[in-house]
Amino acid sequence: MMPRSGDLPFNSLDAIKKVRQPLLILHGQDDAQVPWRMSKLLYDEAEEAGASPALKRQFFPGEGHHIDDAKMLEAVYAFRAGLASGAGKAGA
Repeated sequence: MMPRSGDLPFNSLDAIKKVRQPLLILHGQDDAQVPWRMSKLLYDEAEEAGASPALKRQFFPGEGHHIDDAKMLEAVYAFRAGLASGAGKAGA
């Protein structure tokens, strides 16, 4: 069961609505510490609030809490390249 936002010591679901910078959410789908569905909730909240001018999420099948560095850096570089090209909203 997912915690309700009021049960969290830091309310990420409320805080994400205030983000005004480009936002890339990366998550390993086999993360045993933080369920990947939590990052999906964050993404959905940010998207609904229209908070970030560029918003993207990427899940990594087979990855846990510590995503392979090469895979993570590839995703970050691709996101940055999209921003630099003026692509605007990076997408899901």
